[in-house]
Order: sequence, then structure tokens, then C-alpha cells
Amino acid sequence: LGLRSEETDFSPKATLQWRPTDDTTAFATYAEGFKSGGFNNFSTTAEGIEVKPEKATSWEVGAKGNLLAGSFSYALTLFQMEMEDLQLQSISHGVISLERLGQEYGNSRRRLSVVKLRGAQFREQPVPEDRDEPEFAQHW
Repeated sequence: LGLRSEETDFSPKATLQWRPTDDTTAFATYAEGFKSGGFNNFSTTAEGIEVKPEKATSWEVGAKGNLLAGSFSYALTLFQMEMEDLQLQSISHGVISLERLGQEYGNSRRRLSVVKLRGAQFREQPVPEDRDEPEFAQHW
């Protein structure tokens, strides 16, 4: 078929960290990621042979620290990741296929080219005075 692909990418990441007190750290991170495209050896159609590169952009902000003279620790994080041309691999009836969400989705002919994930995480944890005691943590 004479197919050829060449890709390059620059994926920066930057993190800022601030300690407003000895017991508290705040942070913010921005990052870009890349997964190369290529060719789908399992495609049954000509237009499904070439796979576009997958690109991701993410940010995260949060704070972590200790309260009550160090007897209680916490962490709070908010995050978002946006992916373009997400590559998915699936196995159905013993056949491996590589699919992109940018292609047709189900029977609706609707195209999805961007997937966004957003969330928050909160962790709280009492810190035992005797470090040999089991620790307990909750996450949301």
C-alpha cells in the first residue's frame, strides 16, 4: 500500500508550588501529552487504516497539609483532562480492533473528537500518635 507516517511532538509540563504555611502546600500543574498515530492493521475499511495521533491536555490544582498540630492530614485536588482523537483498542469475538472516538459512534453517525474528564478528589486522614497503629483514610 505504500503507507508512511512521520510525527513529532513537544509535550510541555509545568508545576507551580506554594507553601503559605509550614503545614500547607498549594499547587497547580499544566501538562500536554501525545500518543503517536500510525496504522490500524485490523481495519476493514480504507479510511480506518490511518490512525491520527492522540493528544491530551490536562490541568490540576489543589492543596494538601496538616491540621490540629499535625494530627490530621488532608488533600483536595480539582482536575481536568481533554483528549483529542482518543485511541481505543477492543477485542470482540476474538478480533482485535483499534478504534477512534473521532469515527462514527454507534448507529448515530455522530462524531466525537474530544473527550473531557473532570473531577475532584478529597482525602482526609487522621494521623495516629503511635505510627505502628493502622492508618485510616477516606477518599471522595
